[in-house]
Formats: sequence, C-alpha cells, structure tokens
Amino acid sequence: MHRHVLLMMAAGLLAAMPLAAAGEDESAAPESDEPVKLVTTFWGGAVKAEAFENSAAAYQEANPNVFIELINIPGGDYSSKLLAMVAGGTPPDVININSFLTLELDGLLVELTDKMDDLGYFDPQRGLYEGWFTMLSSDGFYDRGESLYQAPLGTGTTILAYNKRLFDEAGVAHPTADWTWEGEFLEAAIKLSEPDNQWGVNGINRGRFGITGAMPAAWGGALIDTETMTFTGDSEETLAALQFMQDLIYKHGAHPTPAEQEAFGGQVGMFANGSAAMYLLHTFEMPTIYDMQDPWDIQFVPQGPAGSWAPLYGGRLAVMASSENPEHGWEFINLINGPVGQGFFSISSGFNNPPLQHVANSDEFRTGPDGAPPNNWIRVDALKQAVVTQPIVPNFGRVSTLLDDQLALIWQNEVTAEEAMATIKDEVQSLLDEGF
Repeated sequence: MHRHVLLMMAAGLLAAMPLAAAGEDESAAPESDEPVKLVTTFWGGAVKAEAFENSAAAYQEANPNVFIELINIPGGDYSSKLLAMVAGGTPPDVININSFLTLELDGLLVELTDKMDDLGYFDPQRGLYEGWFTMLSSDGFYDRGESLYQAPLGTGTTILAYNKRLFDEAGVAHPTADWTWEGEFLEAAIKLSEPDNQWGVNGINRGRFGITGAMPAAWGGALIDTETMTFTGDSEETLAALQFMQDLIYKHGAHPTPAEQEAFGGQVGMFANGSAAMYLLHTFEMPTIYDMQDPWDIQFVPQGPAGSWAPLYGGRLAVMASSENPEHGWEFINLINGPVGQGFFSISSGFNNPPLQHVANSDEFRTGPDGAPPNNWIRVDALKQAVVTQPIVPNFGRVSTLLDDQLALIWQNEVTAEEAMATIKDEVQSLLDEGF
C-alpha cells in the first residue's frame, strides 16, 4: 500500500478514535503552538525505518507544531554513538533502547509507569502480555508496582513454519498444536530429511536468542532463573533440551550443520528455497517469505514435558529525562504502540507483533497482509505462553558472550551440552552474583 494512502488512513484513525485505552490516546499531546523538535534515534532496516517515518508523519499531522527528526544509526554502532551523543551534551528525546543501554542510562530516563497505567498498558486482557513487564524492568525481574522507564516498540516470537508441498509429497500429516518435540515433530523431521540434500527442520541453532532460549522451558528448565539470578543451564531439564537440539543435527541428521546452512542458503533461506521442510521462524522474518513459491503455513512450536513455550522478545522505547518535551515524547511512543503506529510497524508489513493485545487481536492483524499464511493468528496466540529469552541480567554482555560461545560449540559438535554448561557455570554465576 502506498505511503500517502497509509497516512490518509492514519489521519482518519486519529480523528475518529476514543481517548481512553492503551495506545489510543494518540493525539492528547500538550496543547501549545510553540515549535517543538523531537529527536528520535533508532536502529533497523528499511521496513522499520519506513514505519518510523510514517508514524512520525502521522504524529506531525495531528500536532502541526511538532517536527520529529529521525536518526537511524546502524545496529552495531548504536549504543556507542548514542552514549556519545549523551556525553557530548546533545542527547535525543526518544530512543530505541536495548539491554546494554538500560544499564548504562540508569537514572537518565523518564518514568512512564503512571502514564502506561492510565492508558491501560497493565490491563491483562487489552494491555501488554505478562512477560513484557520483565523486559521493561530495569533489574531483570518485574515486581508488581515497580517503576518502569521503558515502553514497548514491537514484539515477536518464534513459530513453526512448514512447507506444505514437501509434507504432502512425503505423505506426512501437517503439524498440529498437539505435536510434541520428541514425538510427532521428531518423527516428521527424520522422515522429511534426505542426506546432503534436504533437512526436516532448520533454525534450532540461533544462540540464546529465540527458540534456543525458550526450548528449555518446554522441559521445565531455563538457562538463567531471572527471579533468583541463578545459572540453571546445567539443570537436568535444561540439559535435556539442549541435548535434544544437538541430537537433531548429529544423531538424527534432521537439521543442517552450520556449514550446511551456509552452503544451502542460511537460516530462513533454506526454508524459502525448499531445502528445509520446517523452520523455527522468527515472526520478524515472515515478510521475507510472503512471496515464497511453495505454499506454507505456521503452527505453534511443539510441546515438551512442561508444555509448549515460545520466546518473547521485542524492541523498546524510552524518553530521555533531559528532553525539553517529555510529554510529546511519550505521546509519540503511545501513538507507535496503538492502531496508527502498529498499522505501519505490524499490520501492513507483518514485521512486528503489536505489543498491546487489543491491537494484536484486531481482525486486520490476525489475518495479516497479502502473503501471510492461513494460520497467521497463531503468531498472536503463541505469546500467551512465552518466556523472555533476553532478560536484563547483571554484566549482560559478558554473560551473553559466555553462553553464546558455548552454544556455538554445541552446534559444531565439539562438546556435549553437559560439558558446555559445566565449563561456564561458575563464571556465569559469579557475574550474576555481582548484581547490578
């Protein structure tokens, strides 16, 4: 859909919507004719950049005295350049924030708790999914009533995508919500594999991000218990999940090795070109396969002994306390999270899931844009039972590096899951014990 058409729709929504629910009080900025400049920094590719541009245009349409300057900083340089702006006395007003910056900017952000509460962000039916509050927490675990200094930008999860043609040609029944990892899923993955040519599944080996971080929950485990800040990667439950993932590659031959992934098209590329019959698909990857040649669909990730658990991840926004226009900053964030902003970030593109349930459960999003799979609604309902895979933890960068380095060795078959977790147990726990 052309940008000018989307902006016309946004203007209509702004004029017509009520002002009493999460993400819907989108034109209630301070009443003033004084010129306002709102500098907003973010990182991301073309889809995300266009969504920011359209959201800014919609906000400016409703608030003619406001000019929003958007600064897109490459992801690899984002944290250092943002901190340089702050140190140099030219901080932005609104920022796309990550876990590292959450710790670095402690005390420099506007508290948003009351504003979010007033607009229903805490409403269990219409507001944010429960796991979101842990992601927004400044200390890794959310306690009800604590102050929040961040708001969501968009959210995502991982679902099981499958190639209908490959399933039908092999005579394998399509996945259902009742599938288990060690039962129907494993059986299908093996049957759909052909040595050196086709694999039953791809996408297991993605560091602690996504399904790798969530799958231990299906066995009743976790890499880190964020409530007690305890390393639990060596628990019986977590090791069973990690070993199952490694065995998919090297025992069953149902998942490509890292070298085979590189040779056959990469993660989502192998699914798109028919080299993998199933794929653990990040929802933000869905637009890249809307034009896939083979018919495809999605299903909930399979169940383990402790149920079906999907990962919950997402972008976050914050207002700098140094901003001269914090109310406009918050109102711009609220517009992004409501029907207008998510019309650009999620509904028309399929890039994000809307973080607010009342927007995510709209008919428009559950159906999805052109090219979305028939069961597009599953990407919404999967978040009802999700685990945060990238919590705020003490010494976040060092802990992440230790985990990712050992997971990479598991995927290369250089160590067993038990050996990998034993190697880092004491060092990770020591870092967690240092606290914030």
